[in-house]
Amino acid sequence: MARQLTWYPPEWTGLGPLVLTDQGAGLRVHKGTRGLGAVQLDVVTQDSPWVDGTSVEEYFALPRPVLLPITLWGADRTEFLTRLRGFERSMRTRAPSGKPAYGELELAQADGRRFKLRCFYTGGLPDEETINSGGDTNWVRFNLQLLAADPYWYAAEPTILTWTFPDPVAFLGADFLPLRISRSATLGDVTILNDGTETAHGTWRVTGPGTDVILLNNGTGEQLQITETIPDGQVLTVITGPAEDIDISLQPADTDWWVKLADDGTLWEIPPGATSASLTLAGADSDSLIELEFYARFGSPW
Repeated sequence: MARQLTWYPPEWTGLGPLVLTDQGAGLRVHKGTRGLGAVQLDVVTQDSPWVDGTSVEEYFALPRPVLLPITLWGADRTEFLTRLRGFERSMRTRAPSGKPAYGELELAQADGRRFKLRCFYTGGLPDEETINSGGDTNWVRFNLQLLAADPYWYAAEPTILTWTFPDPVAFLGADFLPLRISRSATLGDVTILNDGTETAHGTWRVTGPGTDVILLNNGTGEQLQITETIPDGQVLTVITGPAEDIDISLQPADTDWWVKLADDGTLWEIPPGATSASLTLAGADSDSLIELEFYARFGSPW
């Protein structure tokens, strides 16, 4: 399979994916694309008259402008206009409310690996008819311009890890006391593998019953602790990022649980590679579980 580029319109449009490299559907992406490679970085520096050169204080990733030279055509004028109108509708990354709503540009490599870039349309749809660009018959050529405010590529599918708890077992026998213990309070050390090249934002889901959730990153000492009881069958959901999506709530009622976060609690990110973590949920039984979902991020799709 050759490399393939596909555009997934924002969900609000209700439109399906558009394969930009499907010549059978009258679309072709030409040589000369820009913005599909490695993420570009910049630095924050501080100069001083007392020090030669400069001091590098911080790195940060720049937003990613993407340019795709595209030709769109149809067998006749009617088919051409139908395809062009559909293309324009798929680029509506401004919702009816006026708020931005990104679409996703997927790059599928010939070896089967797939990466997605979250993009907003910024320009390039046909606005003229010339001999070189077409538009007045049954074809048009234009430079589609997109902006990835988040410049990292995301895995096309999420990584989902699930941990369950055993039922408590009898201790000292039923004739002694109704006392039961088990490892249901803690799962001990687990390994989280992030095969991306960048840190990832995780979504934790803890299904009750259980109380006093502690999700500890053994490497950094950061811990996410919720000091409250999760009722049987309800789900504590913690979204650790990006910043605009951060949330702590109890589902399905969508109850705000930010006040339940311990004072020293941290919504820690998942670094690339293997991370040792310790997961604790007191009072858990076989109906309880802890789930982590995240999309690996990459600096480039190569």
